Amino acid sequence: MNFFKMPDREWGLVFFEGVDFEAQMAAVRSLIHRNRQANVALNEEIKELASHVQTAEVHEAWIAESMWVDQMEHSVFQDAANSMAAVGMLAPMFEGLFTSLFAALGQATVASVDSTKDDGLTDRERRSHADYWDPHVIFESKGRRESLVDGIRQLAVDTKLTPLLPKDYGKVLMGLFLYRNMMFHNGFEWPSERRAVFAAQIASHGLPQNWFRHSSRNGEPWIYYMTELYVDRCLTLVDEVLTAVGKLTKPQSEVETNDNSGPG
Repeated sequence: MNFFKMPDREWGLVFFEGVDFEAQMAAVRSLIHRNRQANVALNEEIKELASHVQTAEVHEAWIAESMWVDQMEHSVFQDAANSMAAVGMLAPMFEGLFTSLFAALGQATVASVDSTKDDGLTDRERRSHADYWDPHVIFESKGRRESLVDGIRQLAVDTKLTPLLPKDYGKVLMGLFLYRNMMFHNGFEWPSERRAVFAAQIASHGLPQNWFRHSSRNGEPWIYYMTELYVDRCLTLVDEVLTAVGKLTKPQSEVETNDNSGPG
């Protein structure tokens, strides 16, 4: 096999030896597709019931209306369940993807950083090798703290991965993990104060408004969902990350190396 001619995304998959992200993504996409089909079927049923309410005899209309109300409420929670399923698959996948990536890069470099040097060293390079490659950790002038998205961003800068990633990758990850935390700690129906916090987080991080939607109750946000647009953006980002990993790690052929070393 000519590794030099292998597409970047394929090389990215090869780089994760022992972890089959291709199969994982196929399973995730399959379940998301089935859940969307279930939503379409339920929405059609709701439309049929609404139409029946308008045309039914008086003695049947109240039964049809009651069924319509029940299905409307069911759709609210089915959407929430589908969002929970999507974030429950995508968030761990991205966490595993970046954790595996930086662990592999750490093993490949086996860099021993002399903490006494102060020219050009980043905050991460001043810490131990093990912590350095852990994306759950971020190092700042005030010390060490845990933040997966910020840790990924910091390591992406240090490893020169950032220019190879789409510009919105940080926002995509931030939205995903903020939502994951809310859903997994609060269930479908969050306390009102948590809903307010999430709305403020969306605004403060500059996340697109069309990434999330919510149902309302008594004129206030009730249940938050990931939109199909945002779920699709997350799915696309997986492929973009794999492509970036391939570009970063794929060895160059001797011809490419010589071509790139000449004067510009």
